[in-house]
Amino acid sequence: MTSSQIAYSTKEEVEKFKKDAKKFADKATANPTAALATLVELGIYTKSGRLTSAYGGTPKKRKK
Repeated sequence: MTSSQIAYSTKEEVEKFKKDAKKFADKATANPTAALATLVELGIYTKSGRLTSAYGGTPKKRKK
């Protein structure tokens, strides 16, 4: 197991994860503003709504 993997060894841990994941998803998708804020926080989109270069968006042009 790598450090990025999490093992849930009990039924209680699995149920807690499910509950926490649902809570996160409900909050993150409550409305379009919340969804964009979540994606910005995760580094997937910019505040202006564009995909970041790490996820296939156009890299920022540097000023000369």
